[in-house]
Amino acid sequence: MHDHPAAEQVEVKYRSLSPLIDDRMRRQWAATESRAYGWGGVQTVSGAIRMSPNTIRKGLAELAARESNPLRRSIRVSANRGRCGMGAETVAHRLG
Repeated sequence: MHDHPAAEQVEVKYRSLSPLIDDRMRRQWAATESRAYGWGGVQTVSGAIRMSPNTIRKGLAELAARESNPLRRSIRVSANRGRCGMGAETVAHRLG
């Protein structure tokens, strides 16, 4: 590893966050840590948290895509939500 104390700090942060985040956030968090570390960051973070360097690079690509188009958000529509355009008349018609 590049710098043992820094790698230990990354590992401690990862252990505390890991149960709270999904795979996409895990990739992007690792990518952010590797970017903050600078040169050799991908290898250091990869070794510290036992994540594939390719996975971290994928996270870096996701962050770059988000930064190049900040207005684009991914909103998933739930199956149990109605359409946004449904007005009171439509709701009344469906209920009555």
